[in-house]
Parts: sequence; structure tokens; C-alpha cells
Amino acid sequence: MAAHATQYGVAVHKILLENRSVPSLTEDALMHKGVALRLLNTQLSLGVNDDGISSDINALMYTIGAIATHELNREHLESMGAADPIAFGTVMPPPSSRLRAFHQLDVVPLHWRALQKLVEGNGGLSSLQLPGMASVLALVDLVGASKSAIKPTYERHWDPMPQSFRFSTLYTSYKEVRTTPGRGFFTCVGDALPARCIAIMIRLATLNHMMCVSATQTHINITETAASFQPSLYSLQHDLLSLPSWIGLDEDEQRSSHNGVYECCRLAAIIYSNAVLMGISSLGGWHTRLTHQLRTGLEESEFLQWPNKYQGMLAWALCVGALAAPRSADHVFFEDSLRDVMSSLNKEGLPMSRKSVDELLGDYLWSEKACKHGAAMLWCALR
Repeated sequence: MAAHATQYGVAVHKILLENRSVPSLTEDALMHKGVALRLLNTQLSLGVNDDGISSDINALMYTIGAIATHELNREHLESMGAADPIAFGTVMPPPSSRLRAFHQLDVVPLHWRALQKLVEGNGGLSSLQLPGMASVLALVDLVGASKSAIKPTYERHWDPMPQSFRFSTLYTSYKEVRTTPGRGFFTCVGDALPARCIAIMIRLATLNHMMCVSATQTHINITETAASFQPSLYSLQHDLLSLPSWIGLDEDEQRSSHNGVYECCRLAAIIYSNAVLMGISSLGGWHTRLTHQLRTGLEESEFLQWPNKYQGMLAWALCVGALAAPRSADHVFFEDSLRDVMSSLNKEGLPMSRKSVDELLGDYLWSEKACKHGAAMLWCALR
């Protein structure tokens, strides 16, 4: 059963790696999937032991997991060629071929829910005995949640970001504030965000900065370096996705923050992290869905009426939206809104040259390397 499930997964990955114009299951893949499902049904029909657990729970969960996470949705894949592009690059090299394949796959909802119940009923991810299975399930869950900007189903599987990577939100001097990645989240919109949101934004900006610096080093193995950042990145991505929407904040947090600014920061950070840090492929259109969600939130909050002190953060979020979906129906909205915000900043005595805009964006979550070409095209369109 598990062997056929493995062969099915291998066959699916091979199909995707061959870059076929219209990917579809081969005869070999269909055979292994069919046999795995038949043996799975046989195993389930044998029932459970006195403890309510199948006699071979590991093989059972592995088989369901392989089938649940390797759905080759033909309609979904056929639409990929016509998908809107994304104008972001990545800070580190693109993910491995294995991870890129996972980005293109869907999950089978029925099997995925069954697997989740099995995992929960047997002590959670930390109790899984099969080497590597917990990491794979946690990553599939994290990527799926990232594409929908929702909280992952599983608790955080990776260790929290190492203390050496963190920057406290309590600064001891003006000089320290001026050199801290993500400082704009604290100095410019700190009064509009809950403390936990500020902490996550600054830690994410810190990791972004460290990845950017590492990517420029010529004496290191960039592939190994990228892999070394993954646990901290996945942990932070989980924390970011676990931030609730505005209505999920408690009353004290709502009273001390700004609805529109909070939702704008949360969504823009997720979009940026998905594209630039996680390197999630835009195939499937997650970027157009999330940028439309960002636009809707901005319009509902009447963003052009926000206080002037929030204009810098707003410019950053609009740039993220514009680069994330350069050919979507919402792109004109982001461009026009960015013009209005830049005009407002000009009136405040902040001339919006290309250099000054780059400096402003650098106060938030930004990479000149990953955003260089997209930002250049956006700047030309704004002139």
C-alpha cells in the first residue's frame, strides 16, 4: 500500500518536472494510485484494534498523505499558462524542484480532512513516527494557508526564530531605530498596529535583510545558505499567517490600533513574503486573489483619508500590490492610488524621486534585488 502510494507520488513529480504543456496523469501513475486506493480501502475495512487505532497506522497515514497531497488537477494546471505573471523576484535562489512541484499541486479535500483527523487522533504532528512526514505535512499546510492568507491548520512545526535573528521593538537610541530593518512599522505606524503585529513585522524584515545580505556573498554555497534560513522563515510565516483579521483581535488591541492600517500591513506582508521570501509560484493565481483582497480592504477603509503619518506605509503596500499583480484588473487601482499618495507626500515636503522612494520602501519590508525590475517598470508607468 505505502509502496504504491510512493510510486504514485514519484510519478506525479516526474510529470511536473517534465514541464509538459498540458500535464496529466500517466498510465503508470493511474495504476499505482488505483492499487494504493484499493489496498487502503481493504485496510480500512479490516477495522481497528481495541484502542480504536488501525493495526498499521503509520502505513495508513503515509498512504492517505501521499494521495491527499498529490492531486494533479488538470483544469487547474491547464489554466496556469494563462495565469497573470508576478513582477517580484526572490531574495534567494528559486525553491528546489521538489518544492516547486508542491506549489503546483492541489490537495484532495476529503483525503486531507481524513488525514488531519488521523494526525490529531494520534497526538499531532510531533507524535508522527515516520521520518520526515511531519515536516512534509506541515509545509503543505503552510503553503496552502499562505495562498489563502489564512491561519495554518497545524500548530507551528518549526522552532521559533533564533534570538540572534530578532530585533526588539524597544529601542535604546535614535541611531538604533535608524538602522533597524522594518523600522517604519514601529516609527511610522506603531500607534496603529497591535504590539504582536509590530514584533512579527520587524522580525520578518530582519530575516529579509539577512537573506538579502547573504545572497550577495560570493564565498558561500547559496543553496545551502537558503536551506539554512528555511526553518526560521517557515516559523515566521506561520506566525504571520496566525495574525487574525481585524475582527479576530481582542477589544484592547482594536482600541489601540487602526482597522485599515492593520489589515493593509497584514495582507501586504503576506503577499510580499509569499512571493519574495517563500518563493511560492504564482501559478494558480493566489497573487491576484490576495491583491484584490488588499484593494477591497483599502477601499472600504477610505485609505486616502488616513492621517499623513501613515502615507509612507501606504505607499509600500500599494507598491507591493502593483508588483504582485502587474496585469490584473486591479493594477490600475494600485498605480493611480500610488500617484495620489506620492502627490500627498510631495506636498508634505518629501520630494518623491526614485532614490527617495527606494529609501522609503526600505523602511518596511523590501528587497531592491527582488523588486528591482518590477519597481523600474512601475516607476516608468508613474512618470
